[in-house]
Amino acid sequence: MSVASQTHQAVQVIVVDDGSTDDSAAVARMHPGVKLIQQQHGGTAAARNAGLAHIDAEAVAFLDADDLWPPESLERRVAALSRQRADGCFGVVEEFGDSEAYAPSVRAESAARLPGSILVTREALEKVGGFDTSLAAGEAIDWVLRFDAAGLSWCSIADVALRRRIHADNTSRRASARQRLALLEVARRANSANRGRR
Repeated sequence: MSVASQTHQAVQVIVVDDGSTDDSAAVARMHPGVKLIQQQHGGTAAARNAGLAHIDAEAVAFLDADDLWPPESLERRVAALSRQRADGCFGVVEEFGDSEAYAPSVRAESAARLPGSILVTREALEKVGGFDTSLAAGEAIDWVLRFDAAGLSWCSIADVALRRRIHADNTSRRASARQRLALLEVARRANSANRGRR
């Protein structure tokens, strides 16, 4: 569990078991102090919102079950957020494969505002609101667009904040027709937002 290996210990760790069929809940129970929330499968947005409903911290970071944080990820984002007095901070994303089929990096390391690479203040979260559960995909892109539309500020670090695992079951690799329609809806919202800023 890369969260437990952080050089900056989290004030609160919430694990949302969104109807998983593996031993995720049992693993979470092995870690003292972890708050476990179990619910029927509702999707990524619903899982993140369930966690957000229980936060009691000044800043919030997300981590999907199959991804990893390098040991200093949280420490460096917290420091940058505090130093630059921004509403959110993000870092570099490094992709890696979990098998020979996905061994090469899919793309070069790059700074990206993916859920696992961002850290946002609680105040910013309250302004932006939760993730849109009506979207079958692209809920994170939609959330970032709403963050930007609210006039909130970002800072970034040059370090790897997230190691994103690439495998055959990534949502982006097995998008259903419903998920593709959701991504088109997010693109439509982005175009509308851009027109509104001109």
